[in-house]
This record gives sequence, C-alpha cells and structure tokens, in this order.
Amino acid sequence: MCIRDRFGAVLRVIGRLTTVQPLLIILDDLHWADRSTLMLLTSLAGDNPPKGVLALGIYRDTETPPDSYLFEAMVYLQRHLPTVRLKVELLETSEVRELIAERLDESLAPALHDQTGGNPFLIEQMIRNIEETGDADPEAAPVEVREVISRRVARLPEGAGELLSRAALIGREFDLPILMATTGEDEDRVIEILDAAGAETGRIYDVEAAGYGGPIALKIACWPGF
Repeated sequence: MCIRDRFGAVLRVIGRLTTVQPLLIILDDLHWADRSTLMLLTSLAGDNPPKGVLALGIYRDTETPPDSYLFEAMVYLQRHLPTVRLKVELLETSEVRELIAERLDESLAPALHDQTGGNPFLIEQMIRNIEETGDADPEAAPVEVREVISRRVARLPEGAGELLSRAALIGREFDLPILMATTGEDEDRVIEILDAAGAETGRIYDVEAAGYGGPIALKIACWPGF
C-alpha cells in the first residue's frame, strides 16, 4: 500500500468515527515525528478534510532538529485550517507555588524554580519524582530530566559535556578564570562552548552580559552528577 493509500485509509477511519461524535486527536512529541507522520497530519487539511476533528499537537522547539518538516507542516495547517498556537511560557516562582500547592510543600517552590528555570515540563518531572520517591531534594534529577539534558548536551560542540560537568562541580555560579583553571582548553574555546550551551539549553544566563568578567550563572544544563 502506497503512502497516499495509507493516508486515505486513516482519514476514512477518522471520518467514520466523527459521524458518531466529535473526535479529539492528541499528538505528543511532534518534534520527534518523521516526515511521513507530519504529512499525515497535514492531510487533515486536504481537499475533503473530516469534520468534527480537533487536533492537539505538542512539541518542544528546543528539541526540534534543524531538518524537521514540522515547521513547514505547521505553516501549511495555519494556511488551510483554523489554527491556534499556544506557547508555554516559563513559570515564575509564584506560579510554581500554585502548581505544587496541593501536591508538595509550597516551601519547595523557590528551589524547584531555581533548579528548572521555570520550565513546566521539568517542574512536572521533578514533582512526580518527589511524589514517587519521597526525596524532596530538588538536586535529585529524575531519569526523564537527565535524558532531556543528555540529548541537549549531545548536540553541543565536542568536549562540551566534560566542560559543563566541571562547571557544575564548581557551583551554581562560577567565575570564568576558575573554570579555565580546570581545563586545558583555551579561553576562546571555553567561551564558544558556553555560548553554544546557552543557545541550546537556555539554562546558562548572563554569559554575554557579564563580559566573562563576573560570575556566570549555571542552571540545569549542568546538573551535578548527570
């Protein structure tokens, strides 16, 4: 069966289901979807799209490969169907406190916010880890968080993982000269890696603003022990 026939078969099934009741389709982790999957999604906006369908697609822009068809598919859908894009913003400490209010001790909110940068996905993983293990230490990174960090660090320049691990051992904030003293890399190379880490993870702050003269704030990308 060719890909066009497969798409047609899927759309016919959806069409039959929507004759009974409206249908909600949830597609998670679209940043990992291959081109065929995304083409199937855009077929919902074809010449004879099924009625009564609400599709909810979820993706992380920081995890989307440069050659992904995702953004092209999104543009196509926006042109042909009523489409709403909702960006999940980073949470403030007060919002983290509201999120954990009925699940954890609210006093953990500042530490959770500091450790995750306010990332809702990471916060939820941390909450679940604390609920399941009883370990209320925000420094204890659950497996899911470590996997996300590992994937992001793997995309950085060669040697970045080792350098960031050294930085994490120094502390949550560190001076560039101290980090330089722990590595054989020259200053330009270290700065290149830190810049790349900031762009990839969004977890190293004030690298450029500090002019490399003051402390550099290091966040979850270099979770000690990951």
